[in-house]
Amino acid sequence: MIASSENIPWSRLRFLWKQTINRRSDLPRSAKQFASYVCDECVNRKDGCFYHQSKTMADAMGVNVRSVQRYLAVLQRGGWLRKVKKGNRRRVFQLSMPAGIEPAPELSRTPENATDLSYEKSASKTKLSRKSDKTVVPYKNQGNNNKKEKRQEKRPAYLELLDTEAYLLSRWQEYIETNTALDWSMLVPKLQAGTRFRLPARHPPTDEKGRKKALEFFAYVLQEG
Repeated sequence: MIASSENIPWSRLRFLWKQTINRRSDLPRSAKQFASYVCDECVNRKDGCFYHQSKTMADAMGVNVRSVQRYLAVLQRGGWLRKVKKGNRRRVFQLSMPAGIEPAPELSRTPENATDLSYEKSASKTKLSRKSDKTVVPYKNQGNNNKKEKRQEKRPAYLELLDTEAYLLSRWQEYIETNTALDWSMLVPKLQAGTRFRLPARHPPTDEKGRKKALEFFAYVLQEG
């Protein structure tokens, strides 16, 4: 169990675990990528455990089994994973936190780090002054301001992936190259902002509604650039 977090459900705690690992400078990049994959694809949301075979995880990440075994050893040696007994399963790992390290605080959605355009939309709406308000110059054409608000409402929401989450980024690249006519190499510079990537969701869509939203997002990004 992760220390000082008994009241936090595992469905949230696993992401705090991943955020904390991604901020550590003493862990190799490959181990961080593996931790992100484990958090997103393997961990049980009820107890923070996973029991996937090394070969299964290696195939999913596109690496060999020995690499997965090395990642597990690095995280276990650093106190980020621990072995637990669960039923008749031969090997079960549970997320853990090294002694003296607290989970990273969740990123609050403030104006400084908000990543949802729906938030920016509400924060950037044009404020129309009353005609009786003498403290500001009245707008000459308030209709234009109303049209601007409507245009802003059409901006799609997005979230950010860290560049250490290579597994998810590779899934998006495969989706775009297989299911759309878009060029991934042209999209990357427009999606990337420092060490983060803007994407419409964590995982590529599997239904028609999700595909439509993803295409709208990428069209907006290309037009924006």
